[in-house]
Amino acid sequence: MKLNNDLIRDILLTIEEYTGYEKPITFHKPYEVEENNQPLIKDYSREEFFYHLKQCEISGMIEVMLETGEYTTVSYLTPLGHEFLENIRSNTVWSKTKTISKKLGLKSLDAVKQISTSVITEIIKQELGY
Repeated sequence: MKLNNDLIRDILLTIEEYTGYEKPITFHKPYEVEENNQPLIKDYSREEFFYHLKQCEISGMIEVMLETGEYTTVSYLTPLGHEFLENIRSNTVWSKTKTISKKLGLKSLDAVKQISTSVITEIIKQELGY
């Protein structure tokens, strides 16, 4: 399965919004259940969603509390997840990051992170008049 960075972003935004101190979020694998209808993720297929949720975990961006055949419970975003999300939160930065990523053919999470950091650096330079 190809990596869908829009879905990665949507997962991180959803986890950030619905988790808190001692307040995890549970994603049910039957996937038709109401709890999985958060606006940003409701239109992705079950397979695509859980594949990308696992990629977030493997990449160290989320902390999974419990994973069973029935559901996955996520505790929170890790510091790496917060950093990555902050870099791509702005629609302006995200749009420019995706354009550059597509142009260069670079879609890995590490490449997207580096591109977004460079986009942010350029925006800061423009604001400072450099």
